[in-house]
Amino acid sequence: MDLFSLLLLLQSLSSSYAQNAGKIKPEKPVPFIVKECASGSNCKDLSGGLTIDANWRWTHDKDQEGQKCYDGSAWTQACSGTGEECAKKCVIEGAGDYDATYGVKGDGKDGVTLKYVTKNDNGKNAGSRMYFLEQGGEKYHMFKLKNKQFEFDVDVSNLPCGVNGALYFTAMEQDGGKSKNPTNGAGAKYGHWLL
Repeated sequence: MDLFSLLLLLQSLSSSYAQNAGKIKPEKPVPFIVKECASGSNCKDLSGGLTIDANWRWTHDKDQEGQKCYDGSAWTQACSGTGEECAKKCVIEGAGDYDATYGVKGDGKDGVTLKYVTKNDNGKNAGSRMYFLEQGGEKYHMFKLKNKQFEFDVDVSNLPCGVNGALYFTAMEQDGGKSKNPTNGAGAKYGHWLL
């Protein structure tokens, strides 16, 4: 498959025919707290969780035969056909053990450690793109920053040379596209971000 065809397939899967959640590994977001402060020191905790982007998750056949639909660099035969057919055949799983699989470990409050490379049972994982969910874990927290200040700390003292330790804001559907797409059963909880 040439690069252009792969990009078209990726676009069709991510925008038109989103996947459903599998049943092997339930999603348990990493607990995380953000403080929202009014003027002065009047702050309140916004409890929620961190979930990893859908692109990092195990994608396999829905019949749970263990056949991968995506192997990290290309779609497999399990995901043959159109984007709609592939979405019907394949599911994405919950992240399971974030620390052991992805190198993501929360401190139970307002801190999180992200390891760049994590060796795990499936080989190794590089990087982790995380999103902040509202309490309840079904929707992304939508930050409204107009006329507000946003502060965060990033400890880069152990960050290897050449590795980006940035924090980004990105436009996305609050529910991960579930309300716009009836085939999207995974939504924000599983790191979908459809626009």
